[in-house]
Amino acid sequence: MGTIGRVLSFAFEATLVSTALAGAMRTAGVSVNEKKIEPEALRGVVSAYFGVGDWVLDTTAKQIKNYPDYFKRR
Repeated sequence: MGTIGRVLSFAFEATLVSTALAGAMRTAGVSVNEKKIEPEALRGVVSAYFGVGDWVLDTTAKQIKNYPDYFKRR
């Protein structure tokens, strides 16, 4: 696997972890206290990282709602 493959693999895995953390945080009703993160540049990176997870989670939920024949509510 070349360098591009490794970068894409890392990006995909980071997105999966971010999405799982976003789902867990929503379920538990908690969020990251970004004010406690000291370097402001790192604060922006953390915010963007969790923002990607939230976006993927929201987009997936919307797509699931578009196909009610395959998914039912509990």
